[in-house]
Amino acid sequence: MDLRRVLYLIFDLDGTVLINHKLPAKNLTAMKYAKAMGHKLILNTGRSRGGYALVPEANAVPWDGMCFSASDITYHGYDIRHTTVSEQDFRIWLEYCMTHRVRLA
Repeated sequence: MDLRRVLYLIFDLDGTVLINHKLPAKNLTAMKYAKAMGHKLILNTGRSRGGYALVPEANAVPWDGMCFSASDITYHGYDIRHTTVSEQDFRIWLEYCMTHRVRLA
């Protein structure tokens, strides 16, 4: 691997960047070092933005991009995609789940 080329390093939050809901100093140091080498740090978490906000120390990481819950994406400070479900689609999904006894999360 040529480390002189820009790499996009993609990280999960819980259990990867954060250990027991804390940001270990060695993780932050390594990520800042990679950033100083010119690599891009991308957060890819199943948490929502609101869930991310509950862990303020994660903001210490100099993220280049963030992807929340696979549909809420920020890159270099710009929102590039934010998907919401229409009321009609929600009703269709809810009816299907109730009919087929599928749990929603």
